[in-house]
Amino acid sequence: MSILSPRFYRIQFFKILRSGGTPEYIARSVFCGVFAGLTVPLLQIPVAILIAWIFKANKTIASLATFVSNPLTYPIFWFSALFIGSFFISGNEQFLADCQKHFFELSFWINLDWWKLGGSTVLMFVTGGAILGVILGSFAYFWTKNKVIKKRAKRKQNERAFKSTKEAK
Repeated sequence: MSILSPRFYRIQFFKILRSGGTPEYIARSVFCGVFAGLTVPLLQIPVAILIAWIFKANKTIASLATFVSNPLTYPIFWFSALFIGSFFISGNEQFLADCQKHFFELSFWINLDWWKLGGSTVLMFVTGGAILGVILGSFAYFWTKNKVIKKRAKRKQNERAFKSTKEAK
C-alpha cells in the first residue's frame, strides 16, 4: 500500500484512535509528530521520536503523525515554511521567487538540494517550519483529543447497549 493512498492514512488514523493512554497522551504524541514532520525536512521520524521521548509521548504515534508531511503536501508546507520564515530571517529572495514560480512542480520540491541553498535559507525554512509546526500541531492536538474522547464515548455507549440487549435475552 502506497503512502499516497487515502486508505493508508485512514488505517493510520484508526491505529492512533485505538491506541492506549489518555486522550491527552495520544494528542501530545500527535503534536510531536506533526511538529517534527513540518519543522525538519529530512529525518522526520527520528526527530519525532526524540521529541516524543522528551515530552513523554508515544513514539509510535509520533512517528505515524510525521506522515502529515508527504510528497503531496511538500510544496504547500515547504513553501509556507519558507514564506513564514522570510519574515524573521532574511535570506535567499531569489530562491523564494523560484519557489513561487515552480510551486506546483513536485519534482522541484523533491529534487531540492538543501546543501546548495545556504545557511540563511535553511534557517529561514526551519524557523518557518517550527512556527507552522506549532500552529498546525496545536490544531492536531485539540482535534485528536476531541476525536479520541468521542470515539471512546461511542465505544462505551455501544458496549452498554450490547450488554443491555444481552441481559434482556
